[in-house]
Amino acid sequence: MRRDPLHISGSRNGLKQRILLAALGLAVLLPGAAVAQQFTVERVVLVSRHGVRAPTSMKSLTDYTKSRTWPAWPVAQDADLTARGEELVSLMGAFYRQHFAGLGVLPAAGCPAANQVYAYADVAQRTRRTGNALLAGAFPGCGLYAQHRLPIDKPDPLFHPVEAGVCPIDKTIARQEILKAAGGSLEQVLQKPPYRDAVSKLQSVLDCCQPRLCKSNDSACTLGAVPSDLEDKGDGLSLQGPIAIGSTASEVFLLEYAQGMRDVAWDGASTPDKLMPMLQLHDLQFDLMERTSHLAKRQGSALVYQVYETLRQTAERGPAPVAPPDGKLTVFVGHDTNIANIGGILGVDWQLKGYLRNETPPAGAMAFELLKDKTSGQYSVRLLYFSQTLDQMRNAVTLNATQPPDQASIPVCGNKDGVCAWADFAKLVLGALDMSCVVPTPR
Repeated sequence: MRRDPLHISGSRNGLKQRILLAALGLAVLLPGAAVAQQFTVERVVLVSRHGVRAPTSMKSLTDYTKSRTWPAWPVAQDADLTARGEELVSLMGAFYRQHFAGLGVLPAAGCPAANQVYAYADVAQRTRRTGNALLAGAFPGCGLYAQHRLPIDKPDPLFHPVEAGVCPIDKTIARQEILKAAGGSLEQVLQKPPYRDAVSKLQSVLDCCQPRLCKSNDSACTLGAVPSDLEDKGDGLSLQGPIAIGSTASEVFLLEYAQGMRDVAWDGASTPDKLMPMLQLHDLQFDLMERTSHLAKRQGSALVYQVYETLRQTAERGPAPVAPPDGKLTVFVGHDTNIANIGGILGVDWQLKGYLRNETPPAGAMAFELLKDKTSGQYSVRLLYFSQTLDQMRNAVTLNATQPPDQASIPVCGNKDGVCAWADFAKLVLGALDMSCVVPTPR
């Protein structure tokens, strides 16, 4: 591992002003007064998605439309985090600093003590820069950077155990589970109203598709006519057809909106209300490809185990995994797929106010809080989800008491308030993991 002193681009003066305002005005946002009265927060693990990035493949997007021209992105290469993305991540970092300082987890001012805060990021540019930006926003001037695995040209098995060759997928089992979750076939699930309507809306917005996607020379190729299939792709399965196309396109539109671009989706998604119906296909793809049992466990067990072990260091005084044993805040910076895998493994759902169910917006994070009962001294775990709203991202809103980020409690262990006794949480996690996919501590 190494420290990666990637600079934080964008307007430093404007960003510092926003951070200062957040420090002065942000109130503690703790859902459930009873929880706050009963427990102290001893440790926090955040699993964060990277911030706003460019599309992962601009070339592939050209097949999705016959008449539209996709906007250019201000990045060096596809999938890179944008300067705007860094700025928005820093605003979330400032929020986390004030929020968790109010809970007694972090100091209210100045730099944290050695090993008090630790961040570990996947090797991609967008995750490394997100980790750095989050720390810079939370602790400006402290010179903190996210750790990451070397070399950066190989997949990190903590975030990508399948690609790293640690944990192969049984394609037969994966295919069976995907089709079962789809109600029997990929074509059949698209007949359900929210997905059928999303295909119709995207067809109108995209003017889809290039004839080669329909595997014919018919210039009348439409999104609904593109064949649906699960194709073998190297070490896994690749979803082809309307669900995959709609998922990618709608996610790009969300990123355009958050980036502050004009004429989002060629003015077809000028408001969140217009965008959300199209995102139904994005959420469907994640339900099928990231949250079904076999794929979730094979792809996500390594990261969930690290989260569990980090909390266990404090709850049971167990051996130290990747994070320092005396740490208070640990941040793992990965991808929306990683968070969806966690949801599938733990069998949990969340509902942010401004998004669809189980949405994983840029720079949003699932929070695991280790709570200690003030009377009994017993430990519990609480799950939350934090994310800027789409309009907060679009307008780079400073997060404070009157403008908090969207957040949701995540019911776990059957408890609606999201609080789960440590023993029950440990039983849930260890019973759900595929330990053959758990990798050694990252180096």
